[in-house]
Amino acid sequence: MKPTSIIFLILAAVLIIAGAVTCSVAQSSAKKENISIFCYDYNENGEPIEKIDLTTENINKITVSLSDCDVEIIAGAEKSELELVNFEKYKYSLSTSDSELELTDSIGIKSVIRFNSGSFSFEGLRYIFPFGGKGKPKIPESAQRKAIIRLADTTVVKSASVEVENGDVSAEGLALKADFKVDVGNGNIRVSSDSSAVSYKLTVKNGNIDISDPAFSGVAVMRTEKGDIFLSVNKETECEYKLEAPLGSVSYYGTSSGHAYTTGTTYDAKITANADTGDIKLTVPTVTTVPTVTTDPTVTTGTVVTE
Repeated sequence: MKPTSIIFLILAAVLIIAGAVTCSVAQSSAKKENISIFCYDYNENGEPIEKIDLTTENINKITVSLSDCDVEIIAGAEKSELELVNFEKYKYSLSTSDSELELTDSIGIKSVIRFNSGSFSFEGLRYIFPFGGKGKPKIPESAQRKAIIRLADTTVVKSASVEVENGDVSAEGLALKADFKVDVGNGNIRVSSDSSAVSYKLTVKNGNIDISDPAFSGVAVMRTEKGDIFLSVNKETECEYKLEAPLGSVSYYGTSSGHAYTTGTTYDAKITANADTGDIKLTVPTVTTVPTVTTDPTVTTGTVVTE
């Protein structure tokens, strides 16, 4: 080995040892002064949370691939943000660059350095190495992680892909003409949309699928291996259905259709649903009456709301 190489190796070793000693001293000093060296917030349930502001990001694509986690996508929020519950910092990868929100379990450079549009951020090595210290939460192994993606009205997502091994996935008020793909191992999928032009591709191995889209006009393909499928669409909506439940039953707006139901008319809107071992139920959206208080306390009026 060349002498210069030996010198560089010695310098590298010295720097590593010096860094470790400095971190250890800082941790001890912080503990004596009762100072937290970790930045964590907590929700009302005492769970550690982290919020990432997305207001400056022009997010139009969402990609999520996680093992054990519940995922919620909520449109129409006051501002766009990502909230992570029971996530240990830098034990996941997050990027919000190139108009894409990408959240995965893979460990790499994106776990250490967070890339944003035109910039990046780094909070130090204290979250990566096991220095311990005050303020670092001990997240139980049984604690379920949750990723909540809130989107403001100004954020129009064109495509969203969510893959979860164990956990529930839900989406509310997806943007017009958005493509929504979900793969779940063990868990349920619930989608509520008023856009009437969302395309779905939903797959569950063990769990239910629940879709509420009164004026659906897109294309949906869904399948559950062990579970039921619930569809809520206006009866007047022109939609082509192909519903199959080989070992279960199909109910078409309250009428039993045996193991399958197929419309005889072709429409642009199409829903193809397969429940390998469960049932499929197609119903009208739930209608409730919400009381409205008037100037006369003895009089109330009802407002019909479609859910």
